[in-house]
Amino acid sequence: MSFKKIWFLLSIAIVSLYLGLTIFDFVYKKYTEEEVKINISSPTDFKNDIDVQGFLKQANPQDHLVPEIKDLSILVPSCDKYSELWSPFFHFLFKNMPWLKTGSLRSSSIYLITGRKKINHERIVNIKIDEEKSWSDNMLKALDVIPTKYVLIVLDDYIIYENVSEKRFADLFNFMKETNAPYMELQKDPGRLEGGEIVSRPLSLTRKAQKGSYRASLQICIWEKDTLRRMLKSGESIWEFEISATKRTFDDTRPYLITHGDYVFRYHNLATKGKLCKIVVDFIRNDMDWDHTWKCTDEIPWGYGQYDLQ
Repeated sequence: MSFKKIWFLLSIAIVSLYLGLTIFDFVYKKYTEEEVKINISSPTDFKNDIDVQGFLKQANPQDHLVPEIKDLSILVPSCDKYSELWSPFFHFLFKNMPWLKTGSLRSSSIYLITGRKKINHERIVNIKIDEEKSWSDNMLKALDVIPTKYVLIVLDDYIIYENVSEKRFADLFNFMKETNAPYMELQKDPGRLEGGEIVSRPLSLTRKAQKGSYRASLQICIWEKDTLRRMLKSGESIWEFEISATKRTFDDTRPYLITHGDYVFRYHNLATKGKLCKIVVDFIRNDMDWDHTWKCTDEIPWGYGQYDLQ
């Protein structure tokens, strides 16, 4: 057999092997997807109607008009390892932000970073990342598919347990856009207010110090997407990002904002050091049926004691 014929047959064998592996990988990923069932609370009973100006009028105690919020998506960074947290997370998210379904954010997509697991829900878009490199790489890939200019970041172990004011959220977001702020932290922390400057007393907003600590904190926050993309660096973990990205913001003279006064979001960390906080697990189980396989710890989560769980 000539060399050319051997080389021809070998080439066919290599191409066939490559195609076979590609098809196998596609079929394996498709049919090994696991759908995670989540228990999401029903919308509250208040009724809604649209006024002649196209604003959504809500029959709630404040009885205010809140225009639909545009150009904002919600991003929940997660992975398959944390999939057991998705059910309580989304249960309390929709329960305490009912306007996600019927109010000013009713058209905004909620993006969930996953692996091979997924959630089948009309409002949730699964961003599937099969081969994870790092938390920051996952975020960069997610931002590539999110079309809006701004993203609300909510980590998957944040259990929101009190109603979030739709009007205050909308007012804060509009102020952020009007002042060209690239970032707004929606959680007050006395340590992060040090050296800051109050920029709006009616909205209880402070501009963080130019070189303050945790200027890029990942408590619940809103980022301008392009700024967040620039602050992310391939290979960094979530903890490395908060420290390193904070330093990267020092050259950005635009206002990095943080709320003070009344809380915008009241929530607790469900997970700490690879375990679930028992006190938060007990709270969840008082409101919904939920089973998990994680180990629990009696450690009190960050922020607990600043206000009582209801």
